[in-house]
Amino acid sequence: MSLIKTFCLFILILFLMASCKEKPKVIFNVKAVKSNLAPDQSETMGKVINDYLSLKNALVATDEQQAKRSAIAMQNQMKAFKVIYDSASVKHAIQVSLFSELISMDKNLSNIVEQNDKSCEPQRIYFKNLSDSLYAFVKNHETTRLQLYRYYCPMALNGKGGWWLSTSKKVENPYFGSKMLTCGELVDTLQ
Repeated sequence: MSLIKTFCLFILILFLMASCKEKPKVIFNVKAVKSNLAPDQSETMGKVINDYLSLKNALVATDEQQAKRSAIAMQNQMKAFKVIYDSASVKHAIQVSLFSELISMDKNLSNIVEQNDKSCEPQRIYFKNLSDSLYAFVKNHETTRLQLYRYYCPMALNGKGGWWLSTSKKVENPYFGSKMLTCGELVDTLQ
């Protein structure tokens, strides 16, 4: 009888360890490169972030068509974002990093737009990658005056975990929509 109790206790502990409140084991690593954007770039990046937030909200609502519209709007804002290369200065490394992050975001946005699934599950996979790239961008560059919160849900994407950005302290999980709306925890604040 005590063996059964021990086994049940062991299973219960494993279940609790895998619950949504579990701390992330791996946090997305961000290069320690900081730069300021020109005022017009900062304004455009603010619009990019607003479109990202619209995309996040569409995934929270599991609205495939709004997710696509928001992804297209974000891509259009990114096209307006100009990067000027200056290979003769230290800024070059910063601009290459910036450009790399923009390419990654654009690729993931294209993949979100191409998906046709009312459940939004394929879009959520690319949203995770988009969120990682946008977080790196915002963390590395003085982009906007918005205060952003970074959240993590260990259960997202079949237990692989996923991050997202929000302007709200209220958890609204874009990976599960109404199924697990409040699953997630605050892991970083960007000011």
